[in-house]
Amino acid sequence: MRHKLLYLLALALTATSSGWGQDASGVPAPFSTQSIEKTDLKTKTGLFANGHAITIEVGSSEGKIKVSTTDMDTNVSYETDGASTVVFGGKYNESCESSSVTMKSGTVYSIVGGGYGAASNSVTKVTTANIYLEGGTVSNFIVGGGALWSEVTTANIQTQGDGTFTHNGWMIPAMESGSSGNTNGKYPEYDKAACKVGDFNVTLNKGTYWLIALAGGNGHFAYTKNGIAKIKGTAENPVVIRGGLFGCGSNGRGDTADAEVEYCTMSGKDLELASVNRGKLKSVKFAFKNCTFSDEIYAYLGSTYKWGDQYASSEVGIPESVEFTFDPSCTGVPAVGISEGLELANVTLTGATAKIASFARDNNTNITSFTIGTDKTWTFNHGLEIDNNVTLTKNGTLKSAMTAEKQSDKSYIVYANGTPIEITASSTDHVQITKQGETAVAFKVPSTSKIYGGAKESTVASTSINMISGTVRTMLGGGNSTKSDTPADVTGKISIQIQKDATVSYLLVGGGYRYSKANEVYIEIQGGTVSQLYPGGDDGGKTTNTIDTPLDQSVNGVKTVTINMNGGVIAGGIGCGGGNGYTHTGVSTVTIQNATIAAFYGTLSNGRADEITATVTGCTFPTSINGTAIKDREFATINRGAVGTASFKFDGCTFEEPGNMNASLGAIMGWADSDTNGRPEPAVDGTVSFEFINSKSATPLMVFSRGLHQANINLSGAKASLVSFRDGTAVEGTLSEFALGEGKTWNLDGGLSVAEGVTFTKQGTLNATALDASDLLALASVHADKIALVEGTYELPSQLTITKPMVLNGAGMDKTVIKAGTADWAHTYNADLNMISIENATDITPVEGGEVVISNLTASNAKRNGLNVQTSMAVKLDSVTLKDNTAAGLVVHSKVDATDIHTSGNAWGGVNIDKGTPEYSTLCFTFDANSTFAEKAPIYTELYDQEGIVVVPDDSWERLVQMSAESKGVAMWLKRLIVTAGQTLTADATYANRNVYIENTGTLNVTAPLAFAKVTMEEGARLVPTSPATTTDKITATTLQLNTPLKDSEWKAFGFPSTYKVQSTTEPATEYTQPTADPKANTGAWYATLKGTSSPEFEYKTDEFGQAGLLSATTGEYAIVSTAADPIELKAATEPDAPTTATFTIFANTGTDELTLTKNQYVYKLNAASNEFVQCTEKTLKPFESVIFTDVSTYSTLRSLRLGDNIVTGTQEIEPVEGYYVTTDRGAIMIHTAEPVQVLIVEMSGRIAYKGIATDGQRIMVPAGIYAVNGQLVRVK
Repeated sequence: MRHKLLYLLALALTATSSGWGQDASGVPAPFSTQSIEKTDLKTKTGLFANGHAITIEVGSSEGKIKVSTTDMDTNVSYETDGASTVVFGGKYNESCESSSVTMKSGTVYSIVGGGYGAASNSVTKVTTANIYLEGGTVSNFIVGGGALWSEVTTANIQTQGDGTFTHNGWMIPAMESGSSGNTNGKYPEYDKAACKVGDFNVTLNKGTYWLIALAGGNGHFAYTKNGIAKIKGTAENPVVIRGGLFGCGSNGRGDTADAEVEYCTMSGKDLELASVNRGKLKSVKFAFKNCTFSDEIYAYLGSTYKWGDQYASSEVGIPESVEFTFDPSCTGVPAVGISEGLELANVTLTGATAKIASFARDNNTNITSFTIGTDKTWTFNHGLEIDNNVTLTKNGTLKSAMTAEKQSDKSYIVYANGTPIEITASSTDHVQITKQGETAVAFKVPSTSKIYGGAKESTVASTSINMISGTVRTMLGGGNSTKSDTPADVTGKISIQIQKDATVSYLLVGGGYRYSKANEVYIEIQGGTVSQLYPGGDDGGKTTNTIDTPLDQSVNGVKTVTINMNGGVIAGGIGCGGGNGYTHTGVSTVTIQNATIAAFYGTLSNGRADEITATVTGCTFPTSINGTAIKDREFATINRGAVGTASFKFDGCTFEEPGNMNASLGAIMGWADSDTNGRPEPAVDGTVSFEFINSKSATPLMVFSRGLHQANINLSGAKASLVSFRDGTAVEGTLSEFALGEGKTWNLDGGLSVAEGVTFTKQGTLNATALDASDLLALASVHADKIALVEGTYELPSQLTITKPMVLNGAGMDKTVIKAGTADWAHTYNADLNMISIENATDITPVEGGEVVISNLTASNAKRNGLNVQTSMAVKLDSVTLKDNTAAGLVVHSKVDATDIHTSGNAWGGVNIDKGTPEYSTLCFTFDANSTFAEKAPIYTELYDQEGIVVVPDDSWERLVQMSAESKGVAMWLKRLIVTAGQTLTADATYANRNVYIENTGTLNVTAPLAFAKVTMEEGARLVPTSPATTTDKITATTLQLNTPLKDSEWKAFGFPSTYKVQSTTEPATEYTQPTADPKANTGAWYATLKGTSSPEFEYKTDEFGQAGLLSATTGEYAIVSTAADPIELKAATEPDAPTTATFTIFANTGTDELTLTKNQYVYKLNAASNEFVQCTEKTLKPFESVIFTDVSTYSTLRSLRLGDNIVTGTQEIEPVEGYYVTTDRGAIMIHTAEPVQVLIVEMSGRIAYKGIATDGQRIMVPAGIYAVNGQLVRVK
């Protein structure tokens, strides 16, 4: 630093001469004096101690110093003028073993620890030179070694004592000043140097100093091997350096410079800190602790500021290493500059930021190019700042905790290089960037700067940014590289935190720029403000990526993304995946709560996202932020780019003016207005889901866009819309043709609107909820597969037409109503006046799923029919009410299956079965037992000659009581006549040749000769032939069938008027034309009858089923079906006479009506529950019932005829019950029985005298007369 040295020389030239001249006679031994003719000490008088230990103290008069020996038997003192005196501890042109100079007080010009050699042949040597600083002032040089031609093995400078010491010049190890005339070239090796020191040790614990250099010396030919400084003050009394601290200075050469500085204050004008002032030094190591630095310091790792000013012939360089360390206890730590002389050095800076800027070599030369040498490493543990007008060539390695590249006075690019950093506000327009947890060292950059968590053109393991306060323009979690061979990847996790007082004013990017990919991105926003957020990276479309590049091959991608936002503001827009250009994200999980969001996207602004799951709770989507209207209120899966699968859930959110939002299920309207050539086209190739729940306002209208035809879509809580879609300026025209791809499903639970001019092709499945009439008509027009209706009334302005398979499901018959609205339908054709019309919706042979299903609704108040079904063979109605329609409730032109259908108030009747087209000529209407038809004409058709036109329920016929009784054309006319349980109908000639089915307890009265087709009677049914039966006038049936349940081991007493077979009614039917021969068989039908008349013994029959007997079969439902070739006459049976000779006979009522016995027959009827024939006074036989007759004597003694446990041998005896008999006694009938018995006592007039259970010995009091007791006549006196 030449300008300071010149200043010192100027001070020296003004000093007063001592008047010694060359006359040494006035100087007492052992001192000697010599005028100094060379070096920067010239013109001064040298006072030589000649190896004796001396002290320097204030003299007896002003300006005088007293120099005294301390190692002689009689010490000597000498006073001289301090301002013009240089005190040497050594000799002039001679050597000595050691020297010792102690500065106690006073002021001296300079102190030199060694000697002075005037020429190369008079080198002065000192083994050990010591300088002790106790007090006083040295106004210029303190030289630890010697001057000019000199060699000192060890030079020591140290403070001691309690005095106050001040130094106003250079403290250096050697003084050559370029005056030696050395011919070995500049900066020679140690052995060829003129002025050299082996070890230079500086130990300072007090005092004030100006310039300190630890190696080299003054001049090209000075050489110090090792300079070591231990500068350590105290907190109360720090060491003060006012000029500078150097490894090498003010010139010369050295091997090492090592300084440990603690409790030191570096403060002063033009203060400097550098490895070299001028000269060359192999290695430098400075460590600072508890030190304070002023703002005006020039700090450099290499040469110092303007080192070449007036010294153009000098050089600088550090060929091995530089290490500066600033402990966090230091304050005012400066940014340490990169300067000349470092290309061949390994550099390490800790605790301070490094800075590369234009470097002033001298007043006329600025250095702007810097180089890291081959195989060298520069390490900046607290960051590097690079100015915008410089270049750094990295032939070696740069390692920086952070790197700040200046772009302009108002903008920086900062690379954290993987170092966890914190960002806080330093002023209204600047932020400071520090290592996390180490706030002492900070970059201060303008708020318009860009921050990278990663590195430039190199890979890091992870990054972490915690922005606490302040504003930055752009932040990227990854790195930056425009070169494919030097990517700026992050192999681990990227973590970004934006706190409540922080703002990213333009762009927050989770990943990196261009060739920069990452494994994981985690973004947490706790109340801060972000303009736009790209969760992936930004490849700018200028890498080898394409939109189809797989994630594992993407050069700009992120495998997993996590965004957690609580509070705060998204002032521009937020993307959940993708990024800019062809970046690629894998799995994104986004959770946002209580935030204000201007725009929301799946991908922003481009790129591909494989999977997105976003949950947005309690957020507001406003029209303005801080009073400024939002320009682009956009809300979509895609801004540009592509998405695999995306699921968005919005819970409790508020959408201000949702009708003015650009909202889309796919790409936003106008996606091609941006920086794109219309490529790639946006696309969703997986599933996209939008769910809106608990919304605090209306929700946006979600339009369909380009790129959704191969997507599955789920939308609930918001309405979808098919409208002409404008891609943007890069794509001509508009999109008005939309498609749902094969195998894909769209679920739209919030309704759908379809604009005019839009076409829709559906190859997949469309399920939707219609919230109003317009939704319903729109969904039907695009042939939705499933339409769900909500609770409420749908007032349609026109007919709802269904022409494709569809499921239309309401919220319940009493909750969802479809009715004609108030619009004037008067000018509509009759064919279009139905409430619902199903036309050509299913094939003649329907395929699986090719059905129209309507359920859980009411259709009413139609201008014509409630529901009209034409040319559709697979229509199902479930829980449907059709009421108050102008014509019929339901018109069937093809095939309808109904369960729980209800009609009422329809002017033409409930159901009209009408003619179909020739292709759909097979008509059928099926309904179940829960259905009701309240009209006078509930089900009507004139197509009564068609079999199966109406299929009625199997478990109840009660609802058809009135149906078949009305006249033709009003009531239900069917091929089949149905008589329901408890119903009585009368059949006339109009029922000829019809099938008849009569339920249990149903009765059909036939008033005229009539030929039926098939007559089916359930057990307990009656067909009453009330007209006289003549030989020509008969009631007949082509087939007679009795339906009865049969069970194993349970017999039924049965008779039939013709030959028959036993046939199961299940599918496939099993029939038996002959009884099963083996009574032990597991399956079959068995028949048994009385073996003879003398005893109640039964036997199995195997040849045929007989007319009267016992019948049993494998458990199930069976039909007894006649097999006679000729029509069967249906008539009442003839009553038989009572048996007179036979003890036991079996008789069957083979008529179709009940038969009442009047001829005093003694009857046993089968009780299936107890498996026995019991005495019976009830003489009415049901149709087809068999009983046993007996004579009076047997009847009086046998209460019942019991069947055995099982008929297994072909015969089974009926055993009488013993111990039962009746007696009389004085006005009473006495019952004798081994067990309780049912007793019926009847007077001769037929009046019942007693009926009940009697026990043994019971007396029943009656008046005198003749009584029948259980059929036995007794007389009571």
